[in-house]
Amino acid sequence: MEEKRALTTEAAKVTPASYKAGEQTNSIRARRDEVLAWCRVRRKGHLVDVRSVDEFTGKILAPPGLSETAQRAAAHSGRGEYSLVQASNEDGTFKSRMPLAALYQGKGVTGGVDETIAYCRIVSAVHHTWFV
Repeated sequence: MEEKRALTTEAAKVTPASYKAGEQTNSIRARRDEVLAWCRVRRKGHLVDVRSVDEFTGKILAPPGLSETAQRAAAHSGRGEYSLVQASNEDGTFKSRMPLAALYQGKGVTGGVDETIAYCRIVSAVHHTWFV
């Protein structure tokens, strides 16, 4: 509507299709034991916490409307924790490249050779950050 495009009340005509997912790629996934080992040896890199500020500080156990809550509140002890929920605009769209680069670089996450692990118990939040 904001773009003044034509509107209709007619139902969309969709052609059914079949999709087959490819093989799972585990090379981009960090499992619990790998992350713990990574932390113990103090490998160079970053842990990026993608929970909301209220989850990160322990004010809430889960985002509003989510019935599954965390077992305990607040950030865990350790190094390299960042809450980067600021990667989206108020309306949920991605910020543009320059503000995103400034946000991540301000936390030391440069996209260079350092390993970066994004984590959250809500997978969609991690996918968003991995994409960014």
